[in-house]
Amino acid sequence: MALSRRAAFALFGIVVLAWGCNWPVTKVLVVSIPPLWLAPPCAPGSPVQPCWCFSGRAGG
Repeated sequence: MALSRRAAFALFGIVVLAWGCNWPVTKVLVVSIPPLWLAPPCAPGSPVQPCWCFSGRAGG
């Protein structure tokens, strides 16, 4: 099923807005949390995720 031109531009706009909102949040998080500890929760299924979850840094 092909998207109409209008739907494609709408989806592209949503992606651009999502990335635009994600960038400042990521910058703030990287300042307060080392990047290697920030990546596992962002990558479900990562082999590092169980280590992160049980290390006590998961916050829960």
